[in-house]
Amino acid sequence: MKLSKFLTKFIFITAFTSFILAFLISIIFQYLNFKNEFNHYKKEFTEQKKKEVKNEVLMIYGLINYKEELLIKNLEQKLQEKVNQDYDLAMDIYKSNKNIKTEDEIKYLLEQNKEEILSWISSLKYENSSYSFLNTTDGYTLIFEEKKVEPKPHPFPELFNQQLETAKNPNGDFFEYKFKKPNSNEEFDKISFVKKYEKYNWIIGCGVYLDEINDELKKKEEIFYQNIRNQITSMIIVFLLILIGIYFISKKIGDFINININNLVKAFSKASLDNKKIDTEKLTYTEFVILANNLNETLENKNNLEKELQNLSITDELTQLYNRRFFNSKIEEEINRAKRENKHLCLMVLDIDFFKQYNDTYGHQKGDFVLQEISKVLKNRTNRASDFAFRIGGEEFAILVNLEKNRISEFAEAIKNDIENLKIEHSGNKVSKYVTTSIGVNFKQADELKNIDELFKVADDNLYEAKKNGRNCVVIQ
Repeated sequence: MKLSKFLTKFIFITAFTSFILAFLISIIFQYLNFKNEFNHYKKEFTEQKKKEVKNEVLMIYGLINYKEELLIKNLEQKLQEKVNQDYDLAMDIYKSNKNIKTEDEIKYLLEQNKEEILSWISSLKYENSSYSFLNTTDGYTLIFEEKKVEPKPHPFPELFNQQLETAKNPNGDFFEYKFKKPNSNEEFDKISFVKKYEKYNWIIGCGVYLDEINDELKKKEEIFYQNIRNQITSMIIVFLLILIGIYFISKKIGDFINININNLVKAFSKASLDNKKIDTEKLTYTEFVILANNLNETLENKNNLEKELQNLSITDELTQLYNRRFFNSKIEEEINRAKRENKHLCLMVLDIDFFKQYNDTYGHQKGDFVLQEISKVLKNRTNRASDFAFRIGGEEFAILVNLEKNRISEFAEAIKNDIENLKIEHSGNKVSKYVTTSIGVNFKQADELKNIDELFKVADDNLYEAKKNGRNCVVIQ
């Protein structure tokens, strides 16, 4: 090996190694410092939130005590008024009966006092994500997700047992768990403080979600990573300067690197166009393999996201059935398939009986629950690969199935009966005390199939006929 080449390589390797080493040491120290600040900030945030929810519970606890004292004074004052007819006699009666109250009056005042307290607690609003909740020690919920509710068993027994165990501490205590936010199905880390109010056998609690810290932490992370990116940019610039300085004596190596870079760019371009992973076995340098692996990971995430978006575009958000958009394309596809394979096709259209009255009576939240429960029935009944269930309107559903004609009636009746057997109370239903459905069915042989409009119109007309015949029935052409 020539001395010039040796020196060139030595200078290049030394400069490059020193630069990389200094860069890595700097990054490591910055990262360790960032992690320390990260953990300190998270701990400080958590302690602050714990203090806030504890103060909220103690404030509520103090108010209940205060209301209880006012109630007692009110009872004693009313008793004095009752025995005020004669001073001497009243004093004797008062002294001997001051602890005796009318049972109905006491019960009424106690219940009124409790209701006022519950209404006040449920009306409390906080600036952050915290909110109060209140349960009885025998497992009934009185305030749930900021709302005063009719006493009912706690919907999450394991969580209630955790509250009950924590409330055994006479001074109250904290406990951590995962729980969904109001109007959301996603669970977040949460910390709550609970304290037991012995006189009413209440468990008073206030909780706060810890995900608020994530926004601040993400900002800090972004600043940190931006600094890293800036340093990487600087490193690239310096490295390019080094390459220019030794260009003439390392041209052969540079050409070799350029060839590999070109190969990598081509591989990147091809992978991006075809959405296929890069074959890292064909790459020479470790750095290129790392870049390729990162791109492969990005491509995989992109493909998964596209699949997820495609699924969301054809799925009804509330019921998780296929939506009207997918129905329009699928029914045309099934008609063409039936014609091509000389098979029959059956379309069923379902409508919930008196659903508007149900919403008016029970509210839209209960209405959504009905839609979800009926959707579960349809999913269970359309579990074959050739069966499809859709939500095509507010309370209107459709089913595409490939069954023999002699089984269609039995299948439709089974769905109708399954829905009524859910036994969801519906006081506005004129044909049953439960939620029911009317079903219109259109069964066609391959040679009878014309187009989507004709197939759907007959099924819809049969649905209209089912409603006309008294609802809660099936009409087949």
